[in-house]
Order: sequence, then C-alpha cells, then structure tokens
Amino acid sequence: MYLSKTVKIFVGVATVFVFLIPFLLILFWFYMLFSMATAANLPSNDFPPNKFPFNSFEAMSTFGFPVICSLNVLIYVLVGFYIFHTIKNNNVSDVIRTIAIFSFFVFPYLGMPLYYIMFILLPKPPNWTIKKSLPSLHE
Repeated sequence: MYLSKTVKIFVGVATVFVFLIPFLLILFWFYMLFSMATAANLPSNDFPPNKFPFNSFEAMSTFGFPVICSLNVLIYVLVGFYIFHTIKNNNVSDVIRTIAIFSFFVFPYLGMPLYYIMFILLPKPPNWTIKKSLPSLHE
C-alpha cells in the first residue's frame, strides 16, 4: 500500500507521540511527587505557593486528564489506521499480519512503532516478513 511522504510523517509523529507521552506523564508525576515531598519538610513561611509551579495533584489532574483523554482518542484513530494498512498490505505473510493486529490491541505502545518502522518507514519490508509463494501441486 502506497503512502505519501506527508502521511508517513504525520503517522510517524503521531506514533512517536503515543509512544512518548506515557513516559513523560510518569516523569511529570514523579516531579510533582518529589516537589511535594520536599515541600512538606519546609516551614509554611518558607514555601511560597508560586515557587513550584506543579506542587499539587490538582495540577496533574488539570494537565494530565485532558492529555490522557486525547491520547486515548489518538490511539483509537491510529489503531484503525494500522489495522486498515495491515489488511491492505498483501505482501506480508498472514501470520505476521495477525500478530501485528493482535499487538495493536494488546501492546499498542510497542506494536504500532514496530509496525511503522518495519512496514511504513522502510521502502521494502524485511525478507522474513514477506509472503512466500507455495509450490504448485499441479506441476
């Protein structure tokens, strides 16, 4: 299945976004947890409320909840795109296509980037994934 360079870039950026955002949210959560733990030991007069911009769980809820919701919508859109691309990609063996579709649902953070690299980014898929033609019985 042919994809234009613009579509490949757009899908790649969206896939990287889906892959990195959970890690960034975890890092952001640990930053907030660390800032709250260190602020708990300070006297109340030494801790101005604007010193740490993200020092409460309310900030995580305000920032994290919309990001997580939009991330889930993006994952559903990308899963639909990847399933459509997998079905239309007739050069790949059926076993690899089945494993790829399964990985989009169970491991989307790994399945989508691997599929993107192997079948969309590379001009030719790896040899071990290409469908082998069986010898004919009528020869």
